[in-house]
Amino acid sequence: MVRADAVGALLDIATEFAPRTKFPQLNNWKRCSEDALWNHFVYQVATVGGSSAVDRLKASRALQQALRFRALRESNSTARRSTIYKSLRAAAVRYSGKSIEKCRKTRAIDRNFEYLNSLGGPGAYLNLVSVLSTEPERIDHVAEHFRYIKLKGARDLLAELGLATDIIAFDTRLLKILKALNVDVPDDVRTNRRLYKKFQDELITKVCGPACIAGVMLDRILYQNYRAIIAKIGGVRTSESATGAPRCRPSCPA
Repeated sequence: MVRADAVGALLDIATEFAPRTKFPQLNNWKRCSEDALWNHFVYQVATVGGSSAVDRLKASRALQQALRFRALRESNSTARRSTIYKSLRAAAVRYSGKSIEKCRKTRAIDRNFEYLNSLGGPGAYLNLVSVLSTEPERIDHVAEHFRYIKLKGARDLLAELGLATDIIAFDTRLLKILKALNVDVPDDVRTNRRLYKKFQDELITKVCGPACIAGVMLDRILYQNYRAIIAKIGGVRTSESATGAPRCRPSCPA
């Protein structure tokens, strides 16, 4: 899938852009408040279909307050779902239904909340995940237990929280860069578990190994420097449309 010319180009890109890239810190989740940790789960659902809505969620103090984990915990189930739905609609989150009954993202976030709450909160859950011995086990655990957070989202979530390093989250931007380098990207790489892992591991072996970087570092280099890389290789339009499932970057307050 990844020919020698593409490997060489990716190695050059990694060397050039690594100094200007911010990488997640190991065990970053331990530095986050419960509300900040919960934000990561909310944004992973909200970002499916377009990341601009996540920017609006983060920019609104009122929505941030409404969606606090502690605030939702103090509400009954009906009020909680209503708060989630109204917040998604206020931020114009893509695929938020025209009615609360038809909004699958509201149901997903509410279900994810209930699961986390049953374990004692986001911090308690991540502590549970952190003791799993391998990153694939952690990824599978997240993908299995959370709605709307699957192959790409589970990797992105764990990487940002410092719980996974040998991963690549194949979102729209990364796939556009790879295709611009004439990499043969499988059509269903983001939905086929076997192909996803095979393609990810090939990139890690052929690019990350020689570059002496972890998979998450290549992931962040390509994602954060997308426009500059595309301009450099001239592969696709530089105007980025928010399609597919871009990722989110919520911050963690003390």
